[in-house]
This record gives sequence, structure tokens and C-alpha cells, in this order.
Amino acid sequence: MKDANNVAYTLSAVGHIAGTFESGSRDWDWNLPGVSPDVAKNWAAINQTPTMHTEAAVNFDVGALVDGLIQAVGKAAAVISIALA
Repeated sequence: MKDANNVAYTLSAVGHIAGTFESGSRDWDWNLPGVSPDVAKNWAAINQTPTMHTEAAVNFDVGALVDGLIQAVGKAAAVISIALA
């Protein structure tokens, strides 16, 4: 976000969400309370031109996907061999 004086203020958070082939939550709650002295000090300038830009990024781990698929195929093959026995 930028204020009336063209000063930018940034916020960031890093976390992890689980995918289809890994255990864990698919939710990531990033409500991180806190106080920024810079924002508090310059609130009048921020409030004059409230402009904000948001951006999100995701890192995709192809290796984990391939490992998960190999494990799934192996388990399916074991079940099929037991069923045919």
C-alpha cells in the first residue's frame, strides 16, 4: 500500500498448505495480528490515498507429486494382485 507521500508499506506472511498427495491441512489461516509503528505514525498520509495491491504466489513441488503418484500406483497394484490371487 502507498500513502499520499508515495511511501510504500508492505506486509508478508509465509506458510504451508497440504496438497492431494500429502497429509496436512489445505487451509492456511494467516490472520497475524500486530502493530506497525510506521503505519501508525503515517496513518494520516495513508488514509488520504488508500491504494492497495495484493499478490499471492504458490510454489509447486513436482517431485512430491511424482512420489505421491508412484506410491498410489504401487498401492493400487498391490490391491489388484491380492484381488486376483
